[in-house]
Amino acid sequence: MKEKCEYMSIDLLLDFESQALFSIFTYLKENPGFHDINEISEQVGFEKRTTSKYLERLSVLSNEVLKKIGVVPLTTSERNYQITQTNYAANKELSLAIYHISMKIDLVESLLLIKENTMDSLMDKYNLSYSTLKKDVYEVRDYLKEANIDLHIRNGELVLSGLEPTIRLFFLSFFWQLYGGYGQPFNIENSPEKNFIFEKLSFLLSDQIDPITKVQYDYLVDITLIRYQSDHRIENNELPVESILIGTKFVQHFHFITEENVSAYTNFKDELYFMLLFLQSKMVFYRNNTFFQEMKKYHKEIDSNIYQANQFFIQNIGLLFNQFQFDYDELEKELYVIHTRLLFKSFYNYVPIGEHYNLYPEDMAI
Repeated sequence: MKEKCEYMSIDLLLDFESQALFSIFTYLKENPGFHDINEISEQVGFEKRTTSKYLERLSVLSNEVLKKIGVVPLTTSERNYQITQTNYAANKELSLAIYHISMKIDLVESLLLIKENTMDSLMDKYNLSYSTLKKDVYEVRDYLKEANIDLHIRNGELVLSGLEPTIRLFFLSFFWQLYGGYGQPFNIENSPEKNFIFEKLSFLLSDQIDPITKVQYDYLVDITLIRYQSDHRIENNELPVESILIGTKFVQHFHFITEENVSAYTNFKDELYFMLLFLQSKMVFYRNNTFFQEMKKYHKEIDSNIYQANQFFIQNIGLLFNQFQFDYDELEKELYVIHTRLLFKSFYNYVPIGEHYNLYPEDMAI
């Protein structure tokens, strides 16, 4: 059974104004050409007066995008409106502007990007009373509960609690849905830790990993460093034992992590294993040959029972599939996909994936 958080969409945090603006924005973007207010009202289900109000708001946001990047996403001509699909950057900027109208979206972002979020500072930021802000915070709290993350008001400050890998992968999913690889939302400067992570795992970021994963990995490195540098670190018992074993073996094979070269970074080995597991999860999703070769070696050398069981499956039960003309290597790979997904199940449920791949249905959630 899949975790609830697989279905979590950041759109659940949108207020009514943002939802209305997105209805108009999406309709115009998906239907090329100019459209008048009557047509837009009919298609989005608003009264003309309401549609007019939101079109004016959309025009204001569009002008802000123009000032920022020099391109206007919303074109107006004699009270007819158009959004050009090919203006990707302008449309993305407008989408982000609409998202950030919703206070709850901005608040979740702040839980990662701002070190201290006090109720007093948030009341000033959003110009809200304590009771109104508390209501919104509780709605965010209920949203986070679906990802097995708790949000508390402790001594007047908002505090997250939960498994650290879960918190980081939640933020990866959140920021990936929000930004989708557009821009760099974290503004983390290079540091010895960041350079160390990229140096030691760089061999996995070559042609073995798809371009979408490279961007997501960049996001996750920054999220990891933000949490790590604010003393939110992965504890010894927070990664599955089986994952650590496979991670250790995978690391040892490539001879790039030793006790000596991680000793300069206190408690950083678990951080590296966490990043490694993310890349390994992508290798499973995309049926990466290098990973499965290492998995086979791991099972054969370290856990012969698993290896023998897999061989039995392929040699016997697998014969039943011969009528479908399955390739032996491909059949073996699919078995390792199933086995590895079971080992990493709690980890996989939070890993967002690329949208342009033909995967199993259960792989398609964010």
